[in-house]
Amino acid sequence: MKLGWRPAESLLIRGTWGTAFRAPNLRELFLSGSTGFLNVSDPCYLPEEALNNLTGEYIPENDQRDPLVLSNCRATGVDPTKANNGGFNTFSVEAEAGGALDLDPEESESWTVGFAYEQNFTNKFKLSFGVTYYEIDITNTVIEPSTGFIVRDCYTDEAGDGSSAFCSRITRDLASPENPQITFMDLGFINRDQEIARGVDYNMSFNDQLNWGAPIDVSFNLNATRLIERSTQFTSPSGTVDYEEYAGEWGFPEWQVQGALRFKWDRWTLTWETRFLDGVKQDAEAIDEFDSISGGSDTCLGPPADVLCRDYAEANSYFRHSTSLFYKADTFILGAGIRNVFNKQPPRVDGSEVISFSNTPIGFGYDLQGRTFFLDAVYLLGET
Repeated sequence: MKLGWRPAESLLIRGTWGTAFRAPNLRELFLSGSTGFLNVSDPCYLPEEALNNLTGEYIPENDQRDPLVLSNCRATGVDPTKANNGGFNTFSVEAEAGGALDLDPEESESWTVGFAYEQNFTNKFKLSFGVTYYEIDITNTVIEPSTGFIVRDCYTDEAGDGSSAFCSRITRDLASPENPQITFMDLGFINRDQEIARGVDYNMSFNDQLNWGAPIDVSFNLNATRLIERSTQFTSPSGTVDYEEYAGEWGFPEWQVQGALRFKWDRWTLTWETRFLDGVKQDAEAIDEFDSISGGSDTCLGPPADVLCRDYAEANSYFRHSTSLFYKADTFILGAGIRNVFNKQPPRVDGSEVISFSNTPIGFGYDLQGRTFFLDAVYLLGET
C-alpha cells in the first residue's frame, strides 16, 4: 500500500506499508539428517597461556577469558578451571544437520515514511532532496546455525546463566570434570523469532549550468544511509530473550555515503566519485581480553611489558575516490579513469575474528585492488 500527499507543488509526503509470507521450502522441511565431524573450539577448556609450561598446573592470574564465558560454562555444568586438555581446546565433534518439520512460516511487515522536495523558487538551477525512514520486521526467519555460531551465542550470552536458546543444541559428556567434551551438536534448521532493520535514507540531486567561456553542465548526486538498528532475537524454551544488535559492527556500518560530481561540456564528461564507509567494530561480547605476548593473541600494541596483546578486529572510517573522463561521439564512446585515486588500502584485521584473506577483510565493501587504471571503448550500432 502506498500513500502520497502534496501540501505544496514542490513537496511530496509519502508512505508505504507491506507484508510478506514465505513457507519453509522442501529442503528446510524434509532434508534428510546427516552427520559428520567438525572442528569446534571449546571456550570452557583451559587456554594454553593459563597453564604452567613445566607442570601444566592452572594459573588463575594468567587466565584472560571473559568472565561471561566462565559464568556460562559453569551454568551449563562445566567447571572452566578444571576442564583441561593441555591447552588445546579444539576438538572434532559429531554434528547433525537436517530438515525440521516443526518450522513456522516466515512473515514480515515493512513500512516507510518520508518526503521529497524539489525547489521551484528559481529557474537558475535544479535542486531536489528527500529523506525516508524505513523499518522492516521479520518473524520466524528460517536459519541453519553453524557450530561457531552456536558455541559463541551460548557461551558469550550477556545473561551469564547459560540461558541462550542455543545451549540446548550442545551435548556434553559431563562424567569427568577434567574432560567434559562436547559429544554432539544439532545444526538443524530453526526459526529465528525476530529480525529488525531500521534506518534512514537520504538523497540529494543538484544541477546547474556554468559559463566558463563555454556552457558547462554541473551535477552533483548524493545518497546516504544511516543504519539505526540491525538486530536479531531468540527466545529460549524457558522464555529467556537472547537479543543481538549488529549496527556498527562488521557488515553493518552505521553510515554509508556515495556521492558523484560531474562536469559535462559538449561531448566530454568528467566525473569524480567518492564512497564513504563508517568505522566498524567487533561485537562487545567477542572482544578478547588483553593478554601477554606469550599468549594466543596475534596483535600487540607494544611496550610496556608486552601485555597489551589481543586479536584485533576494528576498522576506522574509509574513503575511496575514483575519477573518469569520457568522450561521446555519434557512433562511439571512449573513456579512461582511475579507481581508488589515492590508493586507499583496506583495514588490516586478525583473520581469526573477521572473514578475511591475508589479514584483509573481504565482503565488506573495501577496495581490494588498490589504485587501478582503466580504458573503455564502445561502438554504437544504433541511435542513442
